[in-house]
Amino acid sequence: LEKWHNVEYKRIIVFSFRNSYVRLRHLCTNTWIQSTNVPIDVDEERPIRLMLGTCPTKEDKEAFAIVSVPVMEIRDLDFANDASAMLSTMVDQFSSGFISQNDRRFAIKLLEDVVFFVADVTNSGQPVLDVTMSKPNRERQKLMREQNILKQIFGILKAPFKDRGEDEGPLLRLEELADQKNAPYQYMLRLCYRVLRHSQDDYRKNQVCLLLSAIGCQESVCFFPEQQTVPGRRFEYVQETCRVPAINEPNH
Repeated sequence: LEKWHNVEYKRIIVFSFRNSYVRLRHLCTNTWIQSTNVPIDVDEERPIRLMLGTCPTKEDKEAFAIVSVPVMEIRDLDFANDASAMLSTMVDQFSSGFISQNDRRFAIKLLEDVVFFVADVTNSGQPVLDVTMSKPNRERQKLMREQNILKQIFGILKAPFKDRGEDEGPLLRLEELADQKNAPYQYMLRLCYRVLRHSQDDYRKNQVCLLLSAIGCQESVCFFPEQQTVPGRRFEYVQETCRVPAINEPNH
């Protein structure tokens, strides 16, 4: 004879207070999380992000503060991270030489959302190119650089004009950009320039980032020289004395 007993799993939830300090244990390896001096953002002039490591022994000094993060800050980070990933996919599609009409519409809608995001303006149905930024949101501008959105924007400005080989030309040619059939691409490029313009407004670090990216694009057929008069292709530089660009949208 066997006697069955009911077994009920009770999950015990222990809350930690805000602004308290805790030690973190990695359950899979049964080791303790500790800080290191190994930087993550090695490309930055002054790295501030450091890697975490694990150690079999627990040290009291390796305690981490529980800091409350505003909900809006988390939402902004999620949006920037997702937008960067989707823009990267679009760059790959442009580089492959094909993007469907639906994907192109999605790309335009995403770029419009990015403009509203970095300008910190609510989308109330107004034309996105009429949006002005009254006061720069430094945290959102910083996310544009840290989450590689600016990098993807430069990718969109380059990829459609990239020659894919001897047998296959680029998806777009500069001399064809003014054609009415390419109006969606013209609009997309204007949105890219508007993102660059808002991202660097009164923010020197992003200005330097854009300058270095633009210098890297000098040899590209798509983007840089002031001498070109093809619509959507002019990128003006001012503030030459301090070698920092003020981004101006191309004339159309």
